[in-house]
Amino acid sequence: MPMRLIYLLFPILFLPQTLFAEVTLDLYGGLSNTKNSNVNITLLDYVPTKTASEPINGNSNIYGMRVVGWLSHDSWIGIGADLYTFQANSATAKITPLAVSATVMFRYPDDTWKPYMGLGLSASACDIVISRESDLGVQISETTQSSFGWDFSTGIAWSIYSHVLLFAEYRYTHIDVDFGDEKFYESNTKIDSTLNSNHYLIGISLPLWLILKR
Repeated sequence: MPMRLIYLLFPILFLPQTLFAEVTLDLYGGLSNTKNSNVNITLLDYVPTKTASEPINGNSNIYGMRVVGWLSHDSWIGIGADLYTFQANSATAKITPLAVSATVMFRYPDDTWKPYMGLGLSASACDIVISRESDLGVQISETTQSSFGWDFSTGIAWSIYSHVLLFAEYRYTHIDVDFGDEKFYESNTKIDSTLNSNHYLIGISLPLWLILKR
């Protein structure tokens, strides 16, 4: 997958601490479930043109990390950058997004329990694999350059030691997958799909200064 998506996350790691009174790094994993959808494929190399629509859904693991800068230690509002990956698949099709999301976070800054929610806009690189057993009868492996979407998350964090927290989170993501129609990109293969996915996450939140000083 294009490494430039990962690079988008890193600048916030090195923002001066003067911009935010509190910066946290969240590491998480969990289960992902994608609602039933279709992957539509068109092969323009063939005469007549080959087309197929393959079902996609399924469960997978999800892994990610999120950096959030809070305006103060008791602030209700924060700005975050989130990087995560999961998979949607079926017997003949598989899509694996690597998503970067710019997120606005809201929390109730209690000392022990911190309910929170987030709204984000995302850009994804999606690995798409269509097997030979599909209706197309040929194997396809492509990666989108840019697939856009949004996500919503809500959860609760529990302070276990100083600024170290454990959290449980529900996240909903919507990704429009488009291959072959990107600007400045020509392809004889066109692929489109929509991924609507539910994610159930657990993780740990650490103050960034504690990590960087090591």
